[in-house]
Amino acid sequence: MGLRVTTTGMLSAIVETHSDEFKTDCAVVAEHAREVLLGRDSRCGAYLELEAVGRLLAEHGSGRRNLGHHLWALLVFEHWLRAQ
Repeated sequence: MGLRVTTTGMLSAIVETHSDEFKTDCAVVAEHAREVLLGRDSRCGAYLELEAVGRLLAEHGSGRRNLGHHLWALLVFEHWLRAQ
Protein backbone atom coordinates (compact mmCIF):
# COMPACT_ATOMS: atom_id res chain seq x y z
CA MET A 1 0.00 0.00 0.00
CA GLY A 2 1.43 3.37 -0.96
CA LEU A 3 0.65 7.03 -0.87
CA ARG A 4 0.48 8.90 -4.12
CA VAL A 5 0.09 12.64 -4.59
CA THR A 6 -1.40 13.88 -7.84
CA THR A 7 -1.77 17.47 -8.96
CA THR A 8 -3.74 18.79 -11.90
CA GLY A 9 -3.67 22.57 -12.12
CA MET A 10 -5.25 23.89 -8.95
CA LEU A 11 -6.73 20.51 -8.10
CA SER A 12 -4.62 18.50 -5.65
CA ALA A 13 -5.57 15.16 -4.22
CA ILE A 14 -3.88 12.61 -2.03
CA VAL A 15 -4.87 9.13 -3.05
CA GLU A 16 -4.08 6.08 -0.96
CA THR A 17 -3.58 3.25 -3.41
CA HIS A 18 -3.87 -0.46 -3.18
CA SER A 19 -2.98 -2.17 -6.46
CA ASP A 20 -6.27 -4.02 -7.13
CA GLU A 21 -8.48 -1.16 -5.98
CA PHE A 22 -6.42 1.36 -7.96
CA LYS A 23 -6.67 -0.70 -11.16
CA THR A 24 -10.44 -1.02 -10.70
CA ASP A 25 -10.77 2.73 -10.11
CA CYS A 26 -8.74 3.46 -13.26
CA ALA A 27 -10.96 1.16 -15.30
CA VAL A 28 -14.08 2.88 -13.95
CA VAL A 29 -12.68 6.33 -14.76
CA ALA A 30 -11.63 5.19 -18.25
CA GLU A 31 -15.12 3.84 -18.96
CA HIS A 32 -16.69 7.08 -17.69
CA ALA A 33 -14.37 9.14 -19.92
CA ARG A 34 -15.26 7.03 -22.95
CA GLU A 35 -19.00 7.34 -22.28
CA VAL A 36 -18.86 11.08 -21.61
CA LEU A 37 -16.49 12.07 -24.41
CA LEU A 38 -17.69 9.71 -27.14
CA GLY A 39 -21.30 9.06 -26.14
CA ARG A 40 -24.26 10.36 -28.09
CA ASP A 41 -24.73 13.20 -25.56
CA SER A 42 -21.17 14.42 -26.09
CA ARG A 43 -20.94 18.12 -26.86
CA CYS A 44 -17.19 18.38 -27.43
CA GLY A 45 -17.66 16.82 -30.87
CA ALA A 46 -18.78 20.24 -32.11
CA TYR A 47 -15.24 21.48 -31.39
CA LEU A 48 -13.04 18.38 -31.58
CA GLU A 49 -12.58 15.41 -33.89
CA LEU A 50 -14.09 12.55 -31.90
CA GLU A 51 -11.94 10.03 -33.77
CA ALA A 52 -8.86 11.79 -32.37
CA VAL A 53 -10.36 11.73 -28.87
CA GLY A 54 -10.98 8.00 -29.31
CA ARG A 55 -7.34 7.49 -30.31
CA LEU A 56 -6.20 9.38 -27.18
CA LEU A 57 -8.38 7.15 -25.01
CA ALA A 58 -7.08 4.01 -26.73
CA GLU A 59 -3.45 5.05 -26.47
CA HIS A 60 -3.81 5.94 -22.80
CA GLY A 61 -5.72 2.71 -22.11
CA SER A 62 -3.02 0.61 -23.76
CA GLY A 63 -0.38 2.04 -21.44
CA ARG A 64 1.79 3.27 -24.31
CA ARG A 65 1.52 6.86 -23.07
CA ASN A 66 0.17 8.52 -19.96
CA LEU A 67 -2.34 10.99 -21.36
CA GLY A 68 -4.26 11.41 -18.12
CA HIS A 69 -3.76 15.17 -17.95
CA HIS A 70 -5.03 15.59 -21.52
CA LEU A 71 -8.04 13.39 -20.88
CA TRP A 72 -8.79 15.24 -17.64
CA ALA A 73 -8.80 18.52 -19.58
CA LEU A 74 -11.18 17.02 -22.15
CA LEU A 75 -13.52 15.80 -19.41
CA VAL A 76 -13.52 19.23 -17.77
CA PHE A 77 -14.22 20.82 -21.17
CA GLU A 78 -17.11 18.41 -21.84
CA HIS A 79 -18.67 18.99 -18.42
CA TRP A 80 -18.28 22.74 -18.86
CA LEU A 81 -20.04 22.56 -22.23
CA ARG A 82 -22.90 20.62 -20.64
CA ALA A 83 -23.25 23.23 -17.89
CA GLN A 84 -23.67 26.08 -20.39
